[in-house]
Amino acid sequence: MKRLKTPRIGETYEILLSTYDSDHSPNAAPMGIRFLSYERIRIRLFKGSRTLQNILARRCAVANLTNDAILFYGLTFKGPDLNSNLFTKARLVNAPMLKSADGHIEMELVKTTQHKDVVLAELRIKRSHLRHVVPPFYSRAAHALVESTIHATRIHEFLVHKQKRKAVKLIHIINHYKEIIGRVSPDSDHERAIKDLQTRINRWKRSQSIC
Repeated sequence: MKRLKTPRIGETYEILLSTYDSDHSPNAAPMGIRFLSYERIRIRLFKGSRTLQNILARRCAVANLTNDAILFYGLTFKGPDLNSNLFTKARLVNAPMLKSADGHIEMELVKTTQHKDVVLAELRIKRSHLRHVVPPFYSRAAHALVESTIHATRIHEFLVHKQKRKAVKLIHIINHYKEIIGRVSPDSDHERAIKDLQTRINRWKRSQSIC
């Protein structure tokens, strides 16, 4: 197995984690992965999530590495409408792999640790592949959209569990990121994406009768 050389041990990286649902359709979710070593990864999974159910059922997953903020946002909220043509089957594990990703890490489940609201899953790297990618120009808009997407998944969980104060705190942060995107990348896909994200959040708030 070719070892990954770039990640720092103990640091958390944001990726798109892909798994198969029970009907073998692909599921993708933004996730933070922490490298325990060059061969082991830990993931924090919410109880009741589809991703956790899929990992427990098939005991594997693929971490897809991408710098494409629009792709990151789009796949996060596609849900059942996710285009299966965007994926191909991983080589060594029973999980889908995002074709356009800059890199892939195929993993198998080693053990899980139960906590109150989450499960810590430890996975072993079976195969890793990193493409040679030309470093892009850095834009604050891309960073702001990825951060907003990650926060939004937590907002949804907080609203469902009536944790209004935590949700409102993250909503304020997303509002701040929207201002940044509007300033540095006006009339762009990034701006359209975060406006769509705010529409989703407002819909979640209405469903929970929160002003």
